[in-house]
This record gives sequence, structure tokens and C-alpha cells, in this order.
Amino acid sequence: MDFLDLMIIATLVVNITLGVRFGVMRRVVAFIGLFLGVGAATLVSANSSIHVASTFGLTSALWTHVVTYIGIVVGSVLLFEILGMVYSRFLESLVAAMFDAASGGVLGAVLGVVEVSLGLYIGIGLINTALPAGYAYPPSFVHAQELIVGSFFAPHFYGLFPLTKVIFAAVLPSSIGTYFTQLLQTN
Repeated sequence: MDFLDLMIIATLVVNITLGVRFGVMRRVVAFIGLFLGVGAATLVSANSSIHVASTFGLTSALWTHVVTYIGIVVGSVLLFEILGMVYSRFLESLVAAMFDAASGGVLGAVLGVVEVSLGLYIGIGLINTALPAGYAYPPSFVHAQELIVGSFFAPHFYGLFPLTKVIFAAVLPSSIGTYFTQLLQTN
């Protein structure tokens, strides 16, 4: 078991706990945030990463693009979690209390699996991408590859990606590799 396995378990535990604690409707709101976050990141992360690189002095265009993409998705999920908290009284009135905790835990598990599957799709897609001539992967990408190869849980969750891709087809880029390498200039 490596660090990636611990991250997978933590993602699942957090989502199941939030589902049991706050109910099914808050998990639905979080899923909407994830879906819209992936869509927003796909639309704006390429242009935004240029500004992020200049603001924070990041030199790797590929790394900056990935960080910007993930930041937009995480920000969207957090925003929708906060909206769910603000409107929790209204959301709780939509579902019976007994049904809410049990189904919230189940939906939390499903949301956790989807988040892990999307993360692995992006990670494996980046690792398998051929970079243009003259570019090398940042050292963190080599470490990520070692984590994915050594992970016990990653192959099981990545196997669920075809179902996740059907759900997110409208907002995911058609090719992760070419999407993230579009900012790399070929000389």
C-alpha cells in the first residue's frame, strides 16, 4: 500500500462520512459541483494556467496546466459544498430523515469512486502522453507514475472509468494528453 492508496481510502472515507452526516441531497449538490467543476476546468484552465504561471513564477507549462485544472475542480466542489451547507435546511426538507443518512452514505461512496476514477484517468492520461520533442516530464510526474504502478487500489478504480466517462462525456476533454500538452510549443 502506497501514498496513492491512502489518498484513495481518504477520499472514500471523507465522502461516505459526509454522506452519512449530511445526507443524500448534499452529496447530490457535491456531484453537481464536481460535474460543473470538470466542465469549467476543461473550458478555462488552458488560458488561466498562463496567468497562474506568471503570478506564481511556475516554469513548467504542463505542471501549471494540471495544477490549474485540479484547482478549478476542487474550488468548484468546495463552492458547492458551501452552497449545500447554506441551503441545508431546504435540502433536508426534500428527503425523509431515515432515508437521508443511509442513502447519503451510499451516494457518498459513489461520489468518492467517481472522484478517484476521474483523478486516475487524468493522472494515467498524463503519464501515457508523449511530450513534444525537447520537453521532459517534471520529476513529480515520474514519482506519480511510480505511485500509480505500485498502487493496489488504482487498477480497480481505473477499471470503473468507462462508466465515469459516459457520465462526464459532455465536460471531459476528448484526449487528456493533448488537452494538457496544448500549451507546450513545438520548435
